[in-house]
Amino acid sequence: MNIGAGWIIAFGCSIFGFIWLGGHIEQLWVPEEYLIIFGAALGTLMASNKWRNLKSMFRAFFRIFLPSNTGKTSNLEPILLEKPNSQKVRSLKPSKKPITPMTPEERPKLKIQLTPTDQIFELLGWGVLLALWIWTGTSYSSLPDTIPTHFNAAGEADGFGRKASIVSLPVVASLLYIGLTLLNRVPHSFNFPTPITQDNALRQY
Repeated sequence: MNIGAGWIIAFGCSIFGFIWLGGHIEQLWVPEEYLIIFGAALGTLMASNKWRNLKSMFRAFFRIFLPSNTGKTSNLEPILLEKPNSQKVRSLKPSKKPITPMTPEERPKLKIQLTPTDQIFELLGWGVLLALWIWTGTSYSSLPDTIPTHFNAAGEADGFGRKASIVSLPVVASLLYIGLTLLNRVPHSFNFPTPITQDNALRQY
């Protein structure tokens, strides 16, 4: 319930604020920009993560829309602390000992070998990054000295700058890609939906 309400509030406030500022609602429908933005985001996510991590992320994303798995046993934990002598309540106590999560400093530091699929995505990522630099370099000379750098809600250019500012696009993309690639070498510092142990560390990483 709260997930659906949250999406409604987020999109509703965004669209209402857009219209309130004088924007035309038809300006929001720009499929080319959606393709560029979401394609670049998805491509960067895939290029900077192992395939098994991607599967875990997608499973975790869809899991938030499912009902919670907490049941009667979880709800009775406070009662177990208050009434340790109750035979009836004690019979519902979980038989498994809870896993104590390891801190990032305690987690095993492993060197993850890239699978053939990971290597393909790495090559694709570097290829896209190289193509972005080549496209910027070959198009730079044909640009006017002043180019639009920002558009208002009505689709009109309201900010201008030197054409050298276009170089910021491949620079930011390179910093993000290289930074995420280096960060991927220290998976023990990540946040995981599952407690990390010596047994599951390699699988989760």
